[in-house]
Amino acid sequence: MKIANITINNGKTFIIAEIGQNHNGSMEIAKKLIDVAHIAGVDAVKFCKRSEKSILSSARFERPYDNPNSFGKTYKEHRMALELTIEQHQELAIYAKTKSLVYFASVCDLDMVFPMSEFMPCFKVASRDLTNLPLLLDMRATGKPILLSTGMSTIKEVRAVVNRLGSNLALLICTSQYPTTPENVKLAWIDVLRQSFSPLPIGWSDHTIGISIPVVAIAKGACIVEKHITLDRTMKGTDHVGSLEPQGLLKLVRNIREVELGMVSRPYFLPCEEEAKEKLRVLEGRDLLGPLD
Repeated sequence: MKIANITINNGKTFIIAEIGQNHNGSMEIAKKLIDVAHIAGVDAVKFCKRSEKSILSSARFERPYDNPNSFGKTYKEHRMALELTIEQHQELAIYAKTKSLVYFASVCDLDMVFPMSEFMPCFKVASRDLTNLPLLLDMRATGKPILLSTGMSTIKEVRAVVNRLGSNLALLICTSQYPTTPENVKLAWIDVLRQSFSPLPIGWSDHTIGISIPVVAIAKGACIVEKHITLDRTMKGTDHVGSLEPQGLLKLVRNIREVELGMVSRPYFLPCEEEAKEKLRVLEGRDLLGPLD
């Protein structure tokens, strides 16, 4: 599986900085977050795109939504305040490319699939849409890779989707709890999904606080990591509090790359140990092990 010119599952983790809608409807903030991702050394930035038409036509978006994190008095007003246009997404994709970053989005509506596919190398599917077969089949029709989050799903549902979509697909394990508490983390499922759905790449979409869990996910075999980022966790908006600030993202990338180095297959006795062996090991006929076969 390749995304843009990057081969997935080749020993280097594909790290995604999820911006989502932490831009708060501001292109200036969106570009600053892309800059943060670039400085940290991630591979991709991910946004979110919903259809303005479906938002305006759905009666459920008229419900009151007046709270400290709301950008409008109704849910429709809130969503519209945060929604970027196709043209704005194109502008951000171009900007990300100047930073050598892959740009893509979670596309949540049928009428956004093909317009967004014009400038995205892959699709992300949010956990809520794992059973949205019409959306998934339209994405598959573009011929582009799909990264599928599997939160709030059963293994039977995941298997049914894999059977329908086939290859060119990656599965991202996550828990649909924001933020995810330690007792609800699904690290043990990494091995299960790797065995059950081989050779599909298995990744980790993280909603926990901090960086320890995604780093452990890499050590357990996940080859993709997705993590929310923000400029400031105290900013207005529901996703900021569970996101990484710039320094946190730097630490996450550093720790993941260190773990990757430690997982490379190498001889058990290394040349770098020779000096310590000469200096510290009991030798000259006094080795307690005796002769070795």
